[in-house]
Amino acid sequence: MNDLEERLARREAIALKLAHQLNAKIDECEALKKDLVWYVKRVQELEKQLYLADHVDTTGGNWAWEQ
Repeated sequence: MNDLEERLARREAIALKLAHQLNAKIDECEALKKDLVWYVKRVQELEKQLYLADHVDTTGGNWAWEQ
């Protein structure tokens, strides 16, 4: 019975260690996700600042100076 209790205790310790490691990875992923969201929003803001010049053919043609 003692051997069984020792094996159970070892497995419980391993399970707890793995759970802590998993939680750390989840926290790391959440932090990366927040960074990614910030970068996506920043790119969207920059994209809004871009504009088409009057001499651009928006139908897929060439730039005015290329014609």
